[in-house]
Amino acid sequence: MSKQPAVYILSSKRNGTLYVGVTSDLVKRVWAHKNNLVEGFTKRYGVHQLVWYEMHESMEFEDLKARVISARICAARAVNRDLILLYWDIGHGIVEKQKTLGWGDAVVEMVARDLRRAFPASQSFSPDNLGA
Repeated sequence: MSKQPAVYILSSKRNGTLYVGVTSDLVKRVWAHKNNLVEGFTKRYGVHQLVWYEMHESMEFEDLKARVISARICAARAVNRDLILLYWDIGHGIVEKQKTLGWGDAVVEMVARDLRRAFPASQSFSPDNLGA
């Protein structure tokens, strides 16, 4: 592959740490990351697996695109963190009600089913995710 500008994303593993980069030689840069020749973030966190790239004609807007992609990843992480805290809070509330009001285990299934019905686009409302 000849030198051509690219925006790329590396990962440490499936659902792992992500890194967004810009380069004029994708093959050389990915090889350098895989062999820990690039000092810094990717070496420190073992981020070596290429998971996405996009080739471009010029470097003019690649830094901007990389910043947008990075911001989107940060936003997704923030949303995931908030959802995990929400699910824990729901589960904690259920456990407390089970202790104080004598709710049975079936209430977890009932709450999960009701939430899945109310939010059909979300696949997150399982009994396991609700922390019970």
